[in-house]
Amino acid sequence: LFIGTCIVPAFAQSTEKPSLPISRGNWLYVGGSGLKNYTKIQDAIDNATDGDTVFVYDDSSPYVESVVINKAVCLLGENQNTTEIEAIPVHNTITVNADNIIVSSFTIKDRGCGIRIYSNHNRIQGNIFRRIESFSISLNCEGNENIISNNYFIGAADTSITLDSDRNIISNNYFEGGSETSDGIVLAGGNYNTIKNNDFRNNRNLIHNFPWNSA
Repeated sequence: LFIGTCIVPAFAQSTEKPSLPISRGNWLYVGGSGLKNYTKIQDAIDNATDGDTVFVYDDSSPYVESVVINKAVCLLGENQNTTEIEAIPVHNTITVNADNIIVSSFTIKDRGCGIRIYSNHNRIQGNIFRRIESFSISLNCEGNENIISNNYFIGAADTSITLDSDRNIISNNYFEGGSETSDGIVLAGGNYNTIKNNDFRNNRNLIHNFPWNSA
């Protein structure tokens, strides 16, 4: 299996919060004090349609649920430091199944896998992944042309990003390992991926290529 990857290192770069596109649909709200606000993120997503934005207030954090996104929505937290999602044990915190999804401004922490992506053209940006037990983000072979940018990966027990798909961009992220077995990015497969302007601290391997690959 050949992996075509362009790697551009950087040190101590700024991970400023990126801008988001203006929503072309309706806004649904989770938490907060609005009369029709949802109490669970999943309930809001289930009632959204393609193009909607699900905005999550931080007053009910942490939201303990495993979220599955099957629609092209923008999932937006109020504040990346205080809007927390914590997975149900042995589940992914967020599973991305549809194309053109944005996940931004959350702290995703603790159990299981942070985000698993099985689809294309998604953007994971401006989040904090803290003390994830397994993979913080897993880009599976079905998920191509995604952008992972401006995120903080702090204290991962295993791997922050595992990459097994094509033409993804991983840029302007900060990786700080949490154990002697912490890897920043693991190249498990895929072609024509770009890894640039990332900052790695205290990882066992910054970018680790599986032995059967030839990046």
